[in-house]
Amino acid sequence: MNYIYSSTYPEELVTLILPAINGTSAYYNYGYHATTRNNVSEQTPKGNVTTRSQDAIGRDTLIVSPIDSLPSSTRRLRERIVHTIRGDITLRATFWTNGASPSESLSVHTYYDPDGQIDSVSRRGYPDSAGVGTMTTRWGRDSVGRAIFEQSPDGRRDSVRFDEAGNAVKRFSRRWASNNTGVAPESLAYDVRNKLSWRVIPGVTYPARAQGIGYNPGPPYPAYVIARDSLFYTYTPDGDLATATNRYARVRRGYSVAGRLLADTLEIADVAVTTFAQHLYATQHRYDRNGRRIVLKVPSQLTTNGQDSIRYGYAFWGSLLTQVVDPQGNSYTYTYNVRNEPTSLYSPTSAMQHEWRYDDDGRLVLDSVRVTSGAFPYFPFAIARRSALRYDGRDKLLRLAGGVGSKDTSATTYSGLGYLIADSLVQRGIGYTTGDSARYRSITRYRYDGLGNIIRRTYADTLKFWVQGQPYVRAPVYDSSFVTYRPGVGRDTLDFRPSQGPTKIVYDSSGNVVYTARTAGYASQAQEDRASFYDAAGRLVAADRRYMSNDGSSFNRSVLEEYRHDALGRRVWVRGQRACSVGGGPIPPAECLASYIRRTTWDGAQELAEIQAPGGATDNAFFEQDVGAFTLPYLQNQDRNPFYGRVLYTHGAALDQPLAVARYGYVDLPVGGTPTPWPDFVVEVSWDPRGRASFGSYGGLAYKQLSSGGTKCVWTPATSAQRCVQWDWPGARAAYNPQQGVVRSSWMGTLLEEKQDGAGTLYRRNRQYDPTRGRFAQEDPIGLAGGLNLYGYANGDPVNFSDPFGLCPERDPNCKEFTGADARAVFRALAGMAPAMEQGLTIAGAVNFAPALVMAAGGGGFSTLGLSAQSAAAGAGLGIVPSAIGKVNAVASQLGTSGGNLLRNILARGEAFVDTRNSNNINVLLQRPDGASGFVRATLDPTGSRVISSGMMRADQVKRLIESGKLVPK
Repeated sequence: MNYIYSSTYPEELVTLILPAINGTSAYYNYGYHATTRNNVSEQTPKGNVTTRSQDAIGRDTLIVSPIDSLPSSTRRLRERIVHTIRGDITLRATFWTNGASPSESLSVHTYYDPDGQIDSVSRRGYPDSAGVGTMTTRWGRDSVGRAIFEQSPDGRRDSVRFDEAGNAVKRFSRRWASNNTGVAPESLAYDVRNKLSWRVIPGVTYPARAQGIGYNPGPPYPAYVIARDSLFYTYTPDGDLATATNRYARVRRGYSVAGRLLADTLEIADVAVTTFAQHLYATQHRYDRNGRRIVLKVPSQLTTNGQDSIRYGYAFWGSLLTQVVDPQGNSYTYTYNVRNEPTSLYSPTSAMQHEWRYDDDGRLVLDSVRVTSGAFPYFPFAIARRSALRYDGRDKLLRLAGGVGSKDTSATTYSGLGYLIADSLVQRGIGYTTGDSARYRSITRYRYDGLGNIIRRTYADTLKFWVQGQPYVRAPVYDSSFVTYRPGVGRDTLDFRPSQGPTKIVYDSSGNVVYTARTAGYASQAQEDRASFYDAAGRLVAADRRYMSNDGSSFNRSVLEEYRHDALGRRVWVRGQRACSVGGGPIPPAECLASYIRRTTWDGAQELAEIQAPGGATDNAFFEQDVGAFTLPYLQNQDRNPFYGRVLYTHGAALDQPLAVARYGYVDLPVGGTPTPWPDFVVEVSWDPRGRASFGSYGGLAYKQLSSGGTKCVWTPATSAQRCVQWDWPGARAAYNPQQGVVRSSWMGTLLEEKQDGAGTLYRRNRQYDPTRGRFAQEDPIGLAGGLNLYGYANGDPVNFSDPFGLCPERDPNCKEFTGADARAVFRALAGMAPAMEQGLTIAGAVNFAPALVMAAGGGGFSTLGLSAQSAAAGAGLGIVPSAIGKVNAVASQLGTSGGNLLRNILARGEAFVDTRNSNNINVLLQRPDGASGFVRATLDPTGSRVISSGMMRADQVKRLIESGKLVPK
């Protein structure tokens, strides 16, 4: 990487030249104000320009950024900023124009008290088609300026009480009231170092609900009791987490002398919550000299033949992952270009190779997968997927065109504020089971208000298929919905679909969806409802979903799911009790009859393994079984066995997208036969550019056969038949699933199912996402820091963003969240320092720029760092190249005003990481080197040895966290 500085102002970087690929370099150009010398323009290699207008003292007043695919287009997004005389931002107005008048706008007014602290925030969108109007959040403070309550737009308050040290010792949610004994406040206690040591989440009793479907298991929704939960934490002398226990799980951790995590043990309680002895899962970690993890030993009882280690390899310098070896010995190798962008992923076992190409702005423009081709059961083509991608000026995907293999093609359009307004998808399927093929096309259109609330959806699909060479066309399917919102609050209250009838949405006082009910408008429409139950801390602990057909055209069904979490907030146990009744209609699928108990083990914030056992009322003999095969008889002529067993995930560089899934204990029961346990097998997963599991390879085969031979997969005896694992890849049916629903034939782990619960919502760690409504079912736990729409998913753009933690959309520049790998790669690249930028130097370089404000999370943060550049690097066993500090300093001055684009476009486009236990585990806050309001922040992993997340925080966010007691100055 090369840097060109101004000859007049040597500290100003005017051109950043990325390393050449195929003889072509990429140039980032920066412009500066004539007097203030602040950065006022930025041009990417593809020609997209962002400009800033500033006032006389150098504060941004107008930011203009591209939104069109052509850099020359005049369509621009404009963000106007108004400051108070004291320098605080009082108004942010974002709008875009399509002609003479604004087409969409979003304004945020911030008001301050005489001490300069935020008093209230009001936001309003245009057009206000949903009639939401202005929403206002207010804060009340005590005599020392701490926020003692936060008032939501509906007038209800969350409040907190502090001890003398400033720790929050009582938390009163909006569900609490002095005359309501059903929801008591939370209590918290701290050790002598002000680390959280004890937390009590009171029990909650939900009264019986008279309304709802009562066909099964009896009368509508009986009372539901949530037990009290006490959480206890202990720490090592160095401040690292040692134990975390609660009613349902125990976590124990051991560390090396250097503070690296060596052992992590999770114990999960049995169904009756009487013992932890039956479910103990231990993981071990090994590191190289540079502190990089090279071995993860998984719980040995979950594997076979002593295959219990996942191994990792890295580049000669840095932390780029170059190789992963799963417990079965299968290798997965990454390669990178000179800009540290991953270019390929290859597996010798299956000969499956992913290849990626990027444009000069660092955007993926070509995604292809090569596979072994040949006769069944191999893939019918050597290239399973080759997709070309095109973007607009905001890096939003406009078109994904598949020309070879699967030929999936999608097209998307967006509003000026970036909301998804149309998404079409065409997929072609080739049926090995029949030899026939099909083409499915769906298109969904959305209409939003200025705040990102969906007010209307329309859907249409078509299906063309061939049977023995003859084409058939199914009549198109159309659907639409209209959504009504509560004025001033922004919560949806009614979702009306002409084809299905109205759905009523009910919230509790804290803004959690507690009940949805779809009533039939006429005889052929079905009824459906769902009741949700939350503990006093706002965690979903149960959901009861019921469906009833009025005309017998489909089967009646219900599922009661219950969830348990460990003291770190991770879901470790799920029980789903399913019921289906034919009622004169079609025979229900096996999944509808397969009740289950699922235990999950974790590797930090990643799911490592899942065990799924029968969980029905009469399956108590299997409740606590972790290993071995489950063999059950037919139920209503359906085989439930393929839904039980266990999976082990081998993860690579992406969050929630495993490279491979090892399947243990797979059993099926052929018609007229006996239950057959299959040999353990591994399926390698291919994730498409939109993050969907589109297909997989079983050691180079398209289908996993019980034994060799056969030309098709069928389930009755035939001379040319072979039994195969029944599994439909969600990504291969993405065009079909939204409207027609998902019917699975087996279980391969919930990560491949997008973490969809039986109740229909998607698990996103900190809260649930409802895909039918396009919204979260709870407010954002981090409040307005996660976005102005507290229920919005991925900022209204699920194509380009996801939100695996339910806190802040991934890769959203407004969130300014980056992984440790991103942070290290960026600083390493900018300084040209190679290994000197590893580990502590992410913080060390920043410490060299400005005095550090060192803080620890009040919720039990890890060790804090307040080191100089030299000592931080030395602590990581690394040296510093002093001559590079000046370059880092010069480029770092751009971080505050570039809106995250510089960081986002250089090198790795990694997954955003937010600590799953406490999103506010911030170890170091540094004054921004450009003098702007706000901070550079960094978060360490549980070992305290490496940065796992870094980025920017607004000053008001920091104030609010301090006032709430979640951040405590040291």
